[in-house]
Amino acid sequence: GQPGGLKKGSMGLIFQNNTGTTLTGFDVGYKGEKWYQNTSGDTTLLFQYTIQDSFADINSDIDRAGAGIWTDVGGLGWNVAAGTANGWVNGSTAANGTNINASVSGATLADGQVLIMRWRIPLSGQNENGLFIDDVTVDNLVAIPEPATMGLVVAFGGTILFIRRRFML
Repeated sequence: GQPGGLKKGSMGLIFQNNTGTTLTGFDVGYKGEKWYQNTSGDTTLLFQYTIQDSFADINSDIDRAGAGIWTDVGGLGWNVAAGTANGWVNGSTAANGTNINASVSGATLADGQVLIMRWRIPLSGQNENGLFIDDVTVDNLVAIPEPATMGLVVAFGGTILFIRRRFML
């Protein structure tokens, strides 16, 4: 049988925005690794995120926090087929691992808020593959320009257009 503790669970990361500006969108990458193989059925590793005012807003329990606050990102999930025999496997090999990368847009993270990401194997009542994550990257947190900066960019762009048009005639 399968060892306890691999039947369900969550792994997560928490970032707090201390940039002084609002951020939107980010890229996530990781290596999914299967270290235990089962014959009971496929296992799905979900990727979800939530934006909260503090970590305490999910009652400090990243595994059992209310389902209504999480946003699924299907492109960062991983579905792993059941194996031919129960047992430990080498998650570092190409046969038992995969690299997964995707961009997340539309996630607005105001200054002071926290971005909570989790990889979760939902409770299913059956033994699951033992899945882990490694080599996690979070990149390209995009800052929303301040209104004054946007005004300057628009004004500068309008000036360039005016100068170009004046000399092209």
